[in-house]
Amino acid sequence: MVRAHTRHYELRLTWFVFLVLGFVFLDRIAITFLLPIAAPELHLNNAAIGQIMMWMTLAFDASALCFGALSDRSGRRKAWLVPFVLATSVFSGLSAVAASFTSLLLIRLLNGAGEGPTYPLGAAMLMAESAPERVGRNLGFAQSGVGLIGLALGPLLVTQLAVHTNWRWAFLLASVPSFVLAFVLMRWTREVRFAKASSTTWDWRAYQEALSYRNVWVCVFMSVCLMVALWVMNIFAPLFLTQVDHLSEAQMGYVMSIMGLGAFFWGFLVPLISDYWGRKPTMILFSFVAVLPPLVMHSFHGDWVMLAVLGFFLNVVQGLFPLFMNIVLMETVPERLAATASALSMSVGEMIGAAATPAVAGALADVYGLPIVMWIAAAGPFLAALVGFAMRESNLRKVKSRLPNGANVPAVESE
Repeated sequence: MVRAHTRHYELRLTWFVFLVLGFVFLDRIAITFLLPIAAPELHLNNAAIGQIMMWMTLAFDASALCFGALSDRSGRRKAWLVPFVLATSVFSGLSAVAASFTSLLLIRLLNGAGEGPTYPLGAAMLMAESAPERVGRNLGFAQSGVGLIGLALGPLLVTQLAVHTNWRWAFLLASVPSFVLAFVLMRWTREVRFAKASSTTWDWRAYQEALSYRNVWVCVFMSVCLMVALWVMNIFAPLFLTQVDHLSEAQMGYVMSIMGLGAFFWGFLVPLISDYWGRKPTMILFSFVAVLPPLVMHSFHGDWVMLAVLGFFLNVVQGLFPLFMNIVLMETVPERLAATASALSMSVGEMIGAAATPAVAGALADVYGLPIVMWIAAAGPFLAALVGFAMRESNLRKVKSRLPNGANVPAVESE
């Protein structure tokens, strides 16, 4: 049930969550833009890079699964969200003091544990304050902060900081905005109390109940596939552009930044389209489109400006994330399972698609060369599109339009 809200507060919270998701993602992704500079100093090969990303992601996922469920059982969101945003900033900034593979691995593991719960908690908090007809627009816009801040402005900010100072200062300075945002949330947002607290202990039965819904299973499988596309590209595209295409650090930053602008554009537009066209057809179509960016990068080795332009128009995968991680799930399950279902989709997807697959991709790249990672990145969304055909439409507007006049809208039943 959507909580009583005011339009002004709904808009303000949408902007706050947009900034939070964008900057905590920047804290996480900054390492991929800095590794081409930091790796030689820390003596890291592709396999070591994959290992760091894998363990950071596993910590991210375990934390999201645990604390997302605890938030649901406690009946609160803000009380959990603020400390995790603060922890993300602190541990991201501490990456500046890493002196070896081991120390960087430990710091990034703690960074992942801090960041994991911020996504399901932020989305659940915003959905509770959003009018039903604006759910797709609000969550899509909030999630597009990942594209604009993390993937568009992030590469420019981080690489330019590294060029004009060094990679250590870049880590430290990039972590400041999320530190400030933790206090903004504390001061200018209100707590979401959606149910009487039942417990503050973790209970695996919440996940069992969430998995009784078909759409939860579908979203988990799509999450695995689309995480492959997102993270294999995010981790290895900067290395591919500098080592295979021989772009400078600045040129690589521009390409990744322009592609990030595309992620922002589609991150807002895809969920908005789904408000009118339906969740299911939108997810299937744009999953097929998401196959193209890694194939273009693999095959096109001409002008880097043209590569960036193509990346802008084809980089649609980020627009699918609000759908399979938040919107479809929260339209399907009861509110008391909202963060649990969201954390489940995100965490299982990341364990396989963002943790295990990049580690395997890094090892394969050491043997067969970096081009192989682009084929891996293209396979994920292709499989996601096929899985999407099993989804049940959750957009109440579309479901209602297909019913006879006067008929009640059925719930998305569990199975």
